[in-house]
Amino acid sequence: MNRRDFLQSATQRLALGAVGSRLLVPGGIMGSAELVDRKARLTRHAPLVRTFESFSALSVGNGGFAFTADATGLQTFPEHYAELPLSTQSEWGWHSFPNPSNYAIDDALAMFDAHGRQVPYASGQNGAAGKWLRENP
Repeated sequence: MNRRDFLQSATQRLALGAVGSRLLVPGGIMGSAELVDRKARLTRHAPLVRTFESFSALSVGNGGFAFTADATGLQTFPEHYAELPLSTQSEWGWHSFPNPSNYAIDDALAMFDAHGRQVPYASGQNGAAGKWLRENP
């Protein structure tokens, strides 16, 4: 079942009062014996960060918005995260500045050892190219 059909089906069932306290799923309606234990699910997936580690910042998002937090749950101590900057990103909040230096992604690549081979990652955030590329889409 595709998303459009699922939403149409859900809307119709809600309008008819067929769902009640049960959950709707793409294959149909789940019976009351199969309800989701929301508290258990949230407990299983609740991250807990208690230490400041420069390469272990917590990023959460939904695909359109992302927030990177330190151990306080906010962006209180950015100096502890010089290698991996704390940031807030959204697909709707981008601005763009001219690129007079013609920076390309290759200008921000740094090589890292990955199981015995050198792999490039765009992690050169402290240079001019990395800074411009991070701030512009």
